[in-house]
Amino acid sequence: MEYLTIDNLIVGAFLLITLIVGLRAGRGVKDMKEYAIANRSFGTAALVLTYMATDMSIVSDIAETRDVGVIMPLTLVFCCPIAYIVLAFLVAPNFIHFKDCITMGDVVGALYGRTAKVIAGFVGFFTAICITGVGITILGHLCESLLGIDWRLGVGLGGLLLGIYTAHGGMKSVTATDVIQFVMLLIVFPIITVLALKHAGGIKEVLIHVPAKNLQITQHKDFSSFIVMGISMVIFQHSRVDPALFLRFLAAKSKSQLRNQLLILACLAPAIFFTITLVTMAGQVLYPTLEGAQIIPQIIKDLLPTGLKGCAIAGIFAGAMATVDSFLHAAGLSLVHDMVKPFCDKRNWVINELKWTQYATVLISLLAIIIGFSRVDDFYIFFYMTYEVAGPSLAVPLWLGIIGLKPDKRAFYMAGATAIVTLFAVKFLLPEEWSRFAMMIATLANCIVFLSGHYMRNKGFVIVKREPSDIGERLWKPTRKDITTQLQSWVPTPQRIVGYSQRKVEKYGAPYILLGIFGVLNY
Repeated sequence: MEYLTIDNLIVGAFLLITLIVGLRAGRGVKDMKEYAIANRSFGTAALVLTYMATDMSIVSDIAETRDVGVIMPLTLVFCCPIAYIVLAFLVAPNFIHFKDCITMGDVVGALYGRTAKVIAGFVGFFTAICITGVGITILGHLCESLLGIDWRLGVGLGGLLLGIYTAHGGMKSVTATDVIQFVMLLIVFPIITVLALKHAGGIKEVLIHVPAKNLQITQHKDFSSFIVMGISMVIFQHSRVDPALFLRFLAAKSKSQLRNQLLILACLAPAIFFTITLVTMAGQVLYPTLEGAQIIPQIIKDLLPTGLKGCAIAGIFAGAMATVDSFLHAAGLSLVHDMVKPFCDKRNWVINELKWTQYATVLISLLAIIIGFSRVDDFYIFFYMTYEVAGPSLAVPLWLGIIGLKPDKRAFYMAGATAIVTLFAVKFLLPEEWSRFAMMIATLANCIVFLSGHYMRNKGFVIVKREPSDIGERLWKPTRKDITTQLQSWVPTPQRIVGYSQRKVEKYGAPYILLGIFGVLNY
């Protein structure tokens, strides 16, 4: 096998540039806040790109779409924007009140105490390390299928590269490399999609020849479970109870920046999921017997010319690396800041938290390499198990606490225990067809117990006043008039849309050149 090809050299140059950028961006980190969230120094564009790089896993999403059908990405196309909009207007304005928090565990701890912080840290650490291990394994598969390099070499070099710059600079290094990696992916992924559709005969031919079962929506055997998934995504925001994504929320400078970040994500995410749908269907037509994880590598090898093939390989590598470094960073923080530090503080032990976190990140990267060497596919199962526990047990208390409901430790623990017991009861005691609804049922049980416990202990719903001019708390009881007025204030009427546009033009002017550039790029 010839390793010094043009395509391999392009990929090697991209990896070297990534390492250099990561090391240079992470210079001079002095404290934990700078390491964890870069002292909230990033602009909106950087936060959007690092969030999408963390949240999107192109290879895994295509594999799942190939197995499940288009119902999976189409559910995300319709539900993701609504979920982001709900976060933007309901949750984002309250994140500013947690400006001293640097992890998801910190927010849970600020609301419900030290023990709750450790629990959230453990859940976040386990989730992050599972995703890191799976991501390193994917890098090994990509090296083998795209470069013809032994997968173990890909696992080892990929893990070391990511571990070095992530431990060195934390959020600064991760965000700088995420921006490069995701921009690279955004460049090559549309090219791959267009070429795949062209060779498959166009969208019309793809829709004609793709297996009918993969196009099923309402007739799909799991249609009800996808409805439940969409409702859960919008109302309970399960997928955002995530240590790496939470860091991107906490890194926002202000509530307006976080709101803008979420609204931009609401626009961009559907386009990416729709593109994933197209390339998966085209891959099914071109390679009807191929596994989902091999669709993108096969398209790159068969359809792209030399040079462009190297860029495409670098882009696919970038997508996998961007997810791994973000969760590697989150795993180190969750372990040291959310679990080890509270333990040491309780015993009055002084540690250099920054150094410990950097060392822990390196050790976790080595553990991820070991996982990659063993090709343990069961880590997918461990990840989903953690995800099933984290969402139902943490989502309701976490979001309601951020919004402003008075924290109640007893209600938090009672609701969490109820959710876990309900989850395992549904999964192991009820018929198998009920297991797809286990998360929703457990979350509803958590919500009922949490709100009931809070209401009975406070004789109503107590809202915390966090503004400087407000002191104390107020008792709130819902009325139909209050709810109707609030809903009406959110309706985007033509008058409100025009008024919003006029206010923005008065504040920022009318950037005609920027509009022209956007139009050219869009065309």
